[in-house]
Amino acid sequence: LLPLARRALNATLDVMRGAADVDSLARGRVTLGAPPTLAATLLPQVLAAYHTAHPGVTLFVDEKGSHDLAADLEAGVLDLALVILPLRHSGLTARPLATEELVVLVAPDHPLASSPSLVLSDLRGVPMILLREGYDLRSSVVDLFAQRGQELVVALDGAEIASLPAYVAADLGAALVPGVLASAHPELVALRLTDPVVTRHIAIAHPAATPLSRAASALADLLSAHLIDRRWPVLLHS
Repeated sequence: LLPLARRALNATLDVMRGAADVDSLARGRVTLGAPPTLAATLLPQVLAAYHTAHPGVTLFVDEKGSHDLAADLEAGVLDLALVILPLRHSGLTARPLATEELVVLVAPDHPLASSPSLVLSDLRGVPMILLREGYDLRSSVVDLFAQRGQELVVALDGAEIASLPAYVAADLGAALVPGVLASAHPELVALRLTDPVVTRHIAIAHPAATPLSRAASALADLLSAHLIDRRWPVLLHS
C-alpha cells in the first residue's frame, strides 16, 4: 500500500502546486473577446505588457461583434470581453472604460479633405465604405443615417478593419471610423463630425455570477489602467 499512498500524495501535491501557480499568476489561461476595431488597436500593446508581466499565462483572443461576445460570455466560452455599450444581457457585469469619438476618414485628395470639420449633411451623396455584417461600427453607421433620414450611399460594402484604410486611400469612398483607427493612418485625413457628434462607449464585461480568476482580473485591471493613463494613441474621455 505504501507505493499507492506515495503516488496519491504526490498527485495531491501536484494539484496543490498547480493551484498555487495559477493563484500566483505563474501559469494559467485567459480567454478574452473584443470587437475587431479594438483588437486591432488597443489589444496589441496591452497584451504585450500582460505577457511580459505574466509569461506563464496563455492568452486566447476571439474577435467578434459585441452581441456575439455577450452570448459567448453567458455561455462560459469567454472569461471577459471588451464590448461596445449598451449591452442587453442581464447576466453580465460591465465596467465602463472610456468613450471614444468617431471621425470621418478620407483620402488626401478627397473633395472633403480640406474641410475643418463636417456635419452629417456634408456626407449627402458621398460614397461611403462599410465594414462587413457583424461589426458594431457598421450598425452604428447605418443607424446614424437612418435616424437622420439621410440616404447612405454605399460605394463598397463588406470591408474588414485591416483593409478599410487601404480602400479609403484608394479613394473608393469615405468611412466613419474610431479615432484610434484614424490615428494609426496619418497618411489619410481624419475629419471631426460635429453634428451629430458620434461616440461609442467601451466597457469590459464578464459573467455576473462567476468571479474572475486572478489572471483574468489582472488583465481587466491592465486594460482599464491603459485607458485611464492615456496611453492609447488618441484622447479618450473617461
